[in-house]
Amino acid sequence: MAEIWNPARVKKSINMDEVKTLEEAFHVAVAVGSGNTVLAGYLEDINNHIRILRRLGFPDRKAVLETYTEHYELCGLLRKRNVRAARKAMIEHIRKSQQIARGVTLTQLQQAIRRGTL
Repeated sequence: MAEIWNPARVKKSINMDEVKTLEEAFHVAVAVGSGNTVLAGYLEDINNHIRILRRLGFPDRKAVLETYTEHYELCGLLRKRNVRAARKAMIEHIRKSQQIARGVTLTQLQQAIRRGTL
C-alpha cells in the first residue's frame, strides 16, 4: 500500500475516479490488515453510504496530494509497527475527513437553497 500511496508517484494528470476507488479500498485494507473483519464490513457499508460525499470531497489536486501524504505516512507507521502513532494519525485522518464531509454537505445545501430546490 505504501507504494500505491507514495506522493512522489502522483502524476500531473490525476484520474480522480481511480483515486476515489483507491481511497475507499485503503481504509478497508487497513481494517482487514488489523484482523478486524467486523470493522472491514462496517467500512464497506459506510463506503456505500458516503460515496457521494467522498466523490465531492476531492475537489482539487491539493486535496488528493494531502490524502496521498496522509495514507503514505500511515503506511510507514504501520510498517514500523508504531501502533500508538498510527492510531493517532488515523484519528486525525478521520477527523479531517469528517470536516470535509461537513463542508461538502453544507455547500450542497447552500447551493440547493440558492437554486430553490430545497
